[in-house]
Amino acid sequence: MRQNFNYHTHTYRCGHAVLCEDGEYARAAIEAGFATLGFSDHAPYPDRSKPSDRMDYGQMDDYLRSIASLREKHADQLEIRVGFEMEYFPEYQDYIEKVLLKKGEYLICGQHYDHPDALFDYAGGQSDRERLLTYGRLIEEGLHRVPFLYLAHPDYFCAGIREFDDTCRQISHQICQAAAETGTPLEVNLNHLLKPKRHYADGDHCIYPFRQFWQIAQLYPVRCLYGYDAHDHAQLKNSAALLAACDTILEGLKLDFITQPLL
Repeated sequence: MRQNFNYHTHTYRCGHAVLCEDGEYARAAIEAGFATLGFSDHAPYPDRSKPSDRMDYGQMDDYLRSIASLREKHADQLEIRVGFEMEYFPEYQDYIEKVLLKKGEYLICGQHYDHPDALFDYAGGQSDRERLLTYGRLIEEGLHRVPFLYLAHPDYFCAGIREFDDTCRQISHQICQAAAETGTPLEVNLNHLLKPKRHYADGDHCIYPFRQFWQIAQLYPVRCLYGYDAHDHAQLKNSAALLAACDTILEGLKLDFITQPLL
């Protein structure tokens, strides 16, 4: 296996993953030959609830207990880590530092929204220039203020565009520069590779990984890793097909991939 670890795994608590026991992911990872499996379900907010997008605050302790139990159960077969995926919003800096970083072992930044209460997801439709600039600004600020293990799907904004224009190039450079300055790895996300393609000005292709973003990323001294972004335990068993599809998109690019677990 090219990369025998994955830190991007969700559970049913996020409201948009397959309804199954957490142990199904651990068993799938063992079957697929992973050495390390990190759970990073969508972090809750103490004062906001959005059951279709993230766990409720009251589910956090159950989540942590469940993963701790799996770690003990599978200690001789699989190293299990637990953390959270979250958007960066500056008003939650204290919560990040005093709660999330203390309860979990790591955080990954996965920016989907430009406000905690936003109904507009960057993947949900056409993103205007201001929303794209907000995406870049929040990620840049977040990488400088929070010790994220890595940045998940940095090209997520490409799900809401139809043409990779000057604004897209601007925020791609902004994100990659921030990642280089903070030593934050960038995730090549595998979640959408086998899903239906979307129409863009240059043809039909996956919403991410988005090759034009990664053409820019290769210009910066940043490290990369694969993230399965598993919302279904079956994704962990499909490594060969996912990586083969990814190779086709990124063929010829000089990206520096991490080969050893980060934790």
